[in-house]
Amino acid sequence: MIKYYIPVFIFFLVLFWLIYFQPNKQSLKKVNSKVAISAFCLGVFIEFLQATLTTSRFADVYDVLANTVGIVLALVAYQQYIKIKTN
Repeated sequence: MIKYYIPVFIFFLVLFWLIYFQPNKQSLKKVNSKVAISAFCLGVFIEFLQATLTTSRFADVYDVLANTVGIVLALVAYQQYIKIKTN
């Protein structure tokens, strides 16, 4: 079952990371890539821990998909924010 709070949590996590690192124009793609990959790996790691360390929870591919949706939405929102900020 997909939990709808997962993409919302990941969205804000990625958005806060992007704002924290505040890339300049030259390193925008580099920072976006690092943040997106870090968030994705964190989500996969959490799913791995759920599968191996707990008996009451289980790993779910749909949770990883929900994480990915949150990451993409945060990247798009941040790009729009940068576009508005620079104009």
